[in-house]
Amino acid sequence: MLNPWISQVKHQDPTTDINVGTPTLVILDNGQLLAAHDYQGKGIYRKLEKDRYKTSVYRSDDSGITWELTADLEGSIWGTLFVNRGSVYLIGTSCDYGSIVIRRSDDGGSNWTIPVDEDNGLLFQGGEQYTPPNYHHSANNVLEFDNRLYTAYENNDPFSWPSGFRAFVLSAHATSDLLKASSWRKSEEVPFVKNPNYKVDGWLEGNIVMDINGRLCSILRLQPELPNEEYFSGETKFAIDKTTFLTIEDEGLHMVNDTKRGFVDLPGGMSKFTIRYDDIGQRYWVLANDMSNGPPRVHRNRLSLFSSIDLSSWTKHTVLMEDWYEKTSMESARKTGFQYPDWQFDGEDIIYLVRTAYKGAPNYHDANRITFGRIENFRKIFQSEESWHTKE
Repeated sequence: MLNPWISQVKHQDPTTDINVGTPTLVILDNGQLLAAHDYQGKGIYRKLEKDRYKTSVYRSDDSGITWELTADLEGSIWGTLFVNRGSVYLIGTSCDYGSIVIRRSDDGGSNWTIPVDEDNGLLFQGGEQYTPPNYHHSANNVLEFDNRLYTAYENNDPFSWPSGFRAFVLSAHATSDLLKASSWRKSEEVPFVKNPNYKVDGWLEGNIVMDINGRLCSILRLQPELPNEEYFSGETKFAIDKTTFLTIEDEGLHMVNDTKRGFVDLPGGMSKFTIRYDDIGQRYWVLANDMSNGPPRVHRNRLSLFSSIDLSSWTKHTVLMEDWYEKTSMESARKTGFQYPDWQFDGEDIIYLVRTAYKGAPNYHDANRITFGRIENFRKIFQSEESWHTKE
């Protein structure tokens, strides 16, 4: 069921063979909300090349109840919105596995710069038609740490999803001209190394956080090998609801696989997530696809709220979005997805944007809606706690 405090930002007709993705959300300095998403699916390849990769931007003046389209940005996909020094930015790629690009708006998301060259937002040039570098990004958070901005990327080299993803971090000094390529620093790329104790295909979609020891880390989604009935018999270990850490060093010059931690429990760690730290409550929070509601293994038809004090032990607080239509668990898993949530603290509330496959989507992955929700007084929900642990 959709949470009662849900509004719809975008509905996409599934008959177009185009689905909506990469939801990203930010609060402007004046309190307005800005949301964005891109378009994916086989239908985009029937469009002219210049119209193929597009991000739509929306603004809300009433705390997310209604939304107005403010811009359609060509040559933009897999982006993240963030605010820095009074301007709003969108950083992502020019196309799927394309160049790293950034845009700036100084009027609340109506007009944007165009990344035409290295002085105006073209940060790192991608290869041609899936020849390296093949840059990959999502609505990965942008975190300011010691006056530098950090976000996670991957280079798919050799081109293979997801085993070819080589993780790296991109960073720039927060007071620099973020449209200039010379302002940005790219760490070395870290290839995925298989863990002998688990069946995992690769990693992607890192999330930048400062851990409880004050170290800057990228926490990556782990993509398990697709299990069969072995998973349910418990005879094989798949990295279900697990994540792994890369430590960021020397102001973004280096990123090192934290092998001492190994694979760490994280609810929903096999789907894209965003972790943020609440300075007031001194806890980490994550919106994640809750796998506790039974088989099959791959399902995104429940979105829940969790928190942790140490990034390893998590507490489940409440279910935010759930499929209440009369379906079998298998049918619901195939058709429904509340996924790729991006979110922000908004005073005493949490606001979130979700890639939603619901009521008419062809499958759980190919979303037909972008929806917005609000969790009011999120710090007061501890009475609904229940324990959570991973399943192996």
